[in-house]
Amino acid sequence: MPTLSAILHHLQTFWNRREDRNMELFHYSDLHADLLGQQDARLEEFAASGRLGA
Repeated sequence: MPTLSAILHHLQTFWNRREDRNMELFHYSDLHADLLGQQDARLEEFAASGRLGA
C-alpha cells in the first residue's frame, strides 16, 4: 500500500506541470457528469488555442 508521502509526491508531479502547453487537469466529477460535453468543450478550447494538432 502506498504511503501518504508517495501519494502526495505523485500528485505534486501533476501540479508542477499544470501550466505546460501539453498538460490539462480535469476533475473526475465533471467528466463523470457529462463526458461528451466535456470532450466537446476541450476540443473547442484546443482548436481555438492552436494546440490541436493537424
